Amino acid sequence: MLQRAGYSHVYKAGNRKKHGSVIAYRKDLFENVGDRRILYDEEEVRSEGSEKARRGSSFFTKNIGNLVALKRLDNQSEGLIVATTHLFWHPRHVRD
Repeated sequence: MLQRAGYSHVYKAGNRKKHGSVIAYRKDLFENVGDRRILYDEEEVRSEGSEKARRGSSFFTKNIGNLVALKRLDNQSEGLIVATTHLFWHPRHVRD
């Protein structure tokens, strides 16, 4: 459906996830010059301590970030970075 409407897209999902995040853009206006999936469970949040402490994860969420660098086709010196995130938090893990 997106292609028929003149769009291209970048889809990212967490490991073993059936759903995720999409960034769509008009392919007559932009070119994808790079994209990246960020696995929040694997990102270091501090430089010291155990691996678990550096990663800051007490359990795995499979939450992700989706980043796409787009270059304008009509002006090669301009572009933008589009980012979105897919977050899930189960109420069972809420602390008072």
